[in-house]
Amino acid sequence: MEKEADTGTPLVDPITEFSALYSQISSSSGEFSNVKREAALVQLLDKAPEHLEKLLAFLFQKIEEEEGNEAIVSGTIGILELLVKSEENFVTPYIMVDFQQALCPLLQNPSYLVKETVTKLISTMGKYGHLTLECSTVFVRFLLDHSVLPCDRPSPDGKKIEDQGIKLKDLCRKSLSECIVNSSMTKVLWPLLLEYIIPGQYVASIPLLLKCVLLVVTKLLREEPTSLSIVYPEYNNQGIPTTYPANQRIPRPPTLFLRFLVLATSASVLNQEHAKALRIMALLRPSISKQLGKSWVSRIIQLLNYLEGDKKNFSKKIWDEKLLLFLEFTLRGIAMQNWTASFLEAVTLQLPFSHQQPHDKSFLYRSWGIAQKISEEPQSEEQLWTCLESINCQEAVEREGFACGVGFWASADLHGVLCELKRMTILTNKLHNGQELYYLKLPSCTEMVQLLMLCYQYVTLLTPNEELLPVMESAVIEEIVECYGYGPSMDSNPEIQREFVRSLLITGKFMAREKVTFSNVQLREGLMKYLLDILMEESNEDLSSQILPDVMIALSYLGELDPPLTEEMNNLLISSCFRRIISLPLFGHDFLKSGIPNPLKSLYQKTFESLDNVILTVLEKQPTPENMFGIFQHLSEWLTSKRAYERIRAMKLSQLLFSFYNSSEEKKFLPHLGFFFGILVPRCFDQVTAIHKWATGTLLSILQENQGHRVGYLEGKADESELKPRASHWTLNTPHFRPSDLAWLICEQLPSMELMPFLLTALDGVDEDVTLSGSIVALLRGVMHITGTRLKDEIPLLLTLLVEKLNSFKDEVAKREIRTTIQDLAKTSPKTVVTRLLKSSLPYDRDVREIWNLLGSNTSLACETLPILLQPTHKAKARRGSKIDEEEFSFPAKAQALWEVAAALQCREPLEGIENEVFITYLLSLPLNNTLQLSESQIQTMEDGLKNLLELRGFHEAVVQTEEAGGWKLLTNSQLLHMGVMVLVRALTKFPIILNRNVLDGLLPFLKSPKEGCRMVCTALFSELLGDLKLGKLEKPSLKEALKLIIKNTTDINPTIRLLAVKGLGNSLMGLPEKALKYKKTIFKVLIDTLCWAWDPKIIEETLVVLGKFLPLLETLKQPTAVQLALHVRALFTDEKSSLRVAAVRLFGLLISYFDKKKPVYLIQVGRSLGSLLILLQDSDPLVVKTCKAVLLRCCSFLGQTPLKNLLENILSEGEINFPQLYDDICKLLIENYPDPATVPSEAIAASTAEILSYMKDQNMKMSRSESTKELFKLL
Repeated sequence: MEKEADTGTPLVDPITEFSALYSQISSSSGEFSNVKREAALVQLLDKAPEHLEKLLAFLFQKIEEEEGNEAIVSGTIGILELLVKSEENFVTPYIMVDFQQALCPLLQNPSYLVKETVTKLISTMGKYGHLTLECSTVFVRFLLDHSVLPCDRPSPDGKKIEDQGIKLKDLCRKSLSECIVNSSMTKVLWPLLLEYIIPGQYVASIPLLLKCVLLVVTKLLREEPTSLSIVYPEYNNQGIPTTYPANQRIPRPPTLFLRFLVLATSASVLNQEHAKALRIMALLRPSISKQLGKSWVSRIIQLLNYLEGDKKNFSKKIWDEKLLLFLEFTLRGIAMQNWTASFLEAVTLQLPFSHQQPHDKSFLYRSWGIAQKISEEPQSEEQLWTCLESINCQEAVEREGFACGVGFWASADLHGVLCELKRMTILTNKLHNGQELYYLKLPSCTEMVQLLMLCYQYVTLLTPNEELLPVMESAVIEEIVECYGYGPSMDSNPEIQREFVRSLLITGKFMAREKVTFSNVQLREGLMKYLLDILMEESNEDLSSQILPDVMIALSYLGELDPPLTEEMNNLLISSCFRRIISLPLFGHDFLKSGIPNPLKSLYQKTFESLDNVILTVLEKQPTPENMFGIFQHLSEWLTSKRAYERIRAMKLSQLLFSFYNSSEEKKFLPHLGFFFGILVPRCFDQVTAIHKWATGTLLSILQENQGHRVGYLEGKADESELKPRASHWTLNTPHFRPSDLAWLICEQLPSMELMPFLLTALDGVDEDVTLSGSIVALLRGVMHITGTRLKDEIPLLLTLLVEKLNSFKDEVAKREIRTTIQDLAKTSPKTVVTRLLKSSLPYDRDVREIWNLLGSNTSLACETLPILLQPTHKAKARRGSKIDEEEFSFPAKAQALWEVAAALQCREPLEGIENEVFITYLLSLPLNNTLQLSESQIQTMEDGLKNLLELRGFHEAVVQTEEAGGWKLLTNSQLLHMGVMVLVRALTKFPIILNRNVLDGLLPFLKSPKEGCRMVCTALFSELLGDLKLGKLEKPSLKEALKLIIKNTTDINPTIRLLAVKGLGNSLMGLPEKALKYKKTIFKVLIDTLCWAWDPKIIEETLVVLGKFLPLLETLKQPTAVQLALHVRALFTDEKSSLRVAAVRLFGLLISYFDKKKPVYLIQVGRSLGSLLILLQDSDPLVVKTCKAVLLRCCSFLGQTPLKNLLENILSEGEINFPQLYDDICKLLIENYPDPATVPSEAIAASTAEILSYMKDQNMKMSRSESTKELFKLL
């Protein structure tokens, strides 16, 4: 311990006192009250003047010792702040230097509490002027750093840390504001504040920094202007400053200018901050460049006036353009290559700071392009690739900015830019092929394609025309196409499509404006096909994003160029545009109600205007009638659309088309006028009022332009049914004109050669869903009526369309008009109409039948129609006795038509001269009921037609007789048709005039027709006629021929025809007895063969009956034939059908008369038949029993069995028979009177007896056991 001099009093160590007082001050226990701690603090501060250095050392030592205790450290710093605030000026500069150096480590303390205390200490030092030292810069930077840096340090308690950070930032900003107003601090802050003016880095603090800078600069300019100048270090060869430390971060003039320029346009700050940046820039003019004069400041004032002027009309785009112009003015004003180079470097260095500010980066790219444009020497390529690597291609504004910068550059060095773009294309190709670019971090292939196309767009927009024209095709358009090929498919990449379309739009506009010739024709066609593909692929789902207008405008520009497009390309262009645009969904109030924005309406309007431009371009390039006709042909498809809005759009385009053509100086006579009229006339009757008004006006304009003043007025009333010529001074003065008047007008003004195209086109355009179809057909009927025979050769084609329309229409008015039209055409050329109707493939429905009815009800038309329907029959005639060739009857359509016409006939006149052919055809058509699926009404028409024919010819009695006999029902029954024919023939035999030789000769060939129906009808008819003696005498030759053919038909494959043929043979004995006798042996043989091979009971029965008729005519019968016939007949005795049994028994009875008693073979047949005949006595059919009785008696007489005959005569006459007793008695009698084997073979009697006994056994009849019976059994 030190001792005090002289007095001897010991000196107290101040450190000990500091420690004691510090312990009281920093004690956290309740040992010392607040009053004592404050007193200790006062004592400590009182010792500062005497032991300041030791006290400071003590306090900093305590800070170091208690580094982890933020409360003690903060309290200790607070003591230091009190020392600085002391009124006594005991802190010397040397002590302050040591003090600040000792304080520097506390700036790195992580505790926010410590930092807040340090901030307060720094603020106090600044207030008392202790921050003017050279070493004080670190404390000023501390305030600046914590004023601008974001509070984003992570922590478990994030919210608390964020609040503490905000509190610290606010405290630093407050301290900084206090420093700014302090005169001693102004020079300290300047130009240090400029280091923090970095756009994009301290976005949130930019307003504060600009405010501070503006205050400092203004204050210095007012108080000490010389201090405002910035002294920049001079760099040695190694790039190290030689005049002051290398950590100096004050931006150089180009960088400083760039930063304030970016802040003047940055989207991250408000307009008032833009104004501050410009004002600071104006105040720092000498520091930026001494070459800038007052005019430069005047430019800034103009910018400020625009910025602070009309806020409503302020445009960000215009503002950026003004700043870019100001940049170019500045660079040209400085005119120093090294300054421009530094500016370009500053741009590339600023890009990373603005990576989250797309607008700022876009502006930087444009600024880079302006500087490249001004630069006199080519700059390093690294700057281009640096810019390219920094682009975020997801941001459209960045892509636009880069492309615009390239465009600015190209305006001064086109060749260099094209070379660099070519290099970019090569790199894009590598990316497209999947190659890695390790030395560059470029965007993706798709993004590079978009970027390249944008660059070419701005190169086209910003490069002088005289430089760009020579290389436009080879160096720009071809490169755009090549880039387009690198992108993904069009279907999946709408962005590339969009940029491609915009590129062609801009380049096409440039070439069209300069009126150059597109020398590479294939390239132009390829471009247009690309555009048309994009046009057709555009989806309607998102209408607001469509590029349809741009596509079509680009097509218009390309179409304007020379040489003109080929006809094929023109057709493809027009058809594709029409198909895509006219079919766009309807835009109306519903779109707006559903939330579609109003701009969509303008997009639709622009789309249709662009379609107009395409049409006008094609027309202007080739204003010929043929070209107009080609466009209208494509348009006609949409004029007939079922959608009203499509027709409206097409009609508007047609008006545009005709208006342009009418105003053209090279206008000529419009070709294909019939086609134009044919398309427009249906539209004159459109159900949409606006459409038929437009159609009327367009139609009138065509007439007026092509026929001059021949078009007059249609005045007064006119009856549509009147088709008489009228005066030629009518015209259409209202859209609601009459069809008859328009028909006359068309016929008067339309050339003859155009009538048919007009009719065909107009017919094709009739649609009952969208037009007044009845009125249109009435108009066309009027035109056809007026033109008369001039259309005779075209009737088949007209009929085709009319019948098709008739089948498709539902409107009865229109159908009636069409039917009447067809009737009118039939008057002109009946043969053509009838033939075409017969060839029609349409279903035979009510409409077609109505047409035939109309033809039949009109006597004159019926006279023409019937012969046409009967033409094949006229050719079918053949000479008698010669080989008959049957006609090939193409029948169903004609037959059905004949039924309808015959049913509609009103008088006999149409039948005169063709009665026989009509009757023949009608008979032959009856089987169609079996082959066609006729409706009930058609069947009824068939019946009514035949009745009508007979009634008109005066055969009413035959009609009634057929009706009474049920013949009409049989005729309409496909299964019983032959019976109906036979009934009808019986009724007609009373009228030989109808069944005359011509009729019979006409029907004879059909007895051997390959068609079963015809054979059956004719066989039924002739089989019935062969039984009429009167007719047989009158028409003997025809019936003779018929008999020959009927004999052949007995072997027909159809059983019904065979039956009818057999019946005819039987009837021939009545109608042709002589002829039948002549052919009796042939007929008998045919009948025997039929009996042998027939399986149908009806045929067998009929054959037996006919054999019974022919057998008496034979004088002798050969033994084999007789035996064969007897065997077949005996086999039929037991048939299930009673009538067949009767016929068989009868025929057997007739056969016995041809048997010779001396020949055993006959005796055997008769003997063996006894059993079957005796059994038939018990038959349920009385006729069978009666016939058997008679035949049995003849058999007994033939066999010489008199006892048996007597027994049978006695029993049969007694009435009821006891069959068991009868059979028993017969068996006894046969044994007792057993015939001589020499006369009657025993086996024949035995067989008959056995048959009886077997039958009795089956019937459970009691048999006698007499000796005779036993003998019989022995015999058997």
